[in-house]
Amino acid sequence: MHRRNLLQTVGHKVTAGYQNMWRAVSEGQLDAALEVWSSNVTEQYRPLNSEGKVEDHLGSLGLVAREGFVYPPHVASLCPGPAGLASVEELRRICHVVATPRHRRQIC
Repeated sequence: MHRRNLLQTVGHKVTAGYQNMWRAVSEGQLDAALEVWSSNVTEQYRPLNSEGKVEDHLGSLGLVAREGFVYPPHVASLCPGPAGLASVEELRRICHVVATPRHRRQIC
């Protein structure tokens, strides 16, 4: 049984994504959001916070997060060297190879 189905089976409401999460917290459907990345908070959060519908206790959890890229070996071969695909600039350099035809014009 999938985790989502199991949680629903025992009576929990399951939401996914920040948009659903903020609304559910503000309406009392969720008691807490236990993982919030302040760099990824949606625009829906700020008005709910300023209206007092969600409490803000964002602070350090003592976690050390890493941000970067994850890619398969065939992409690594396009970016030789010890750094590999280490920057957005490098991604732009190879985007004509890795982007689908539909997205090339948008990102390359």
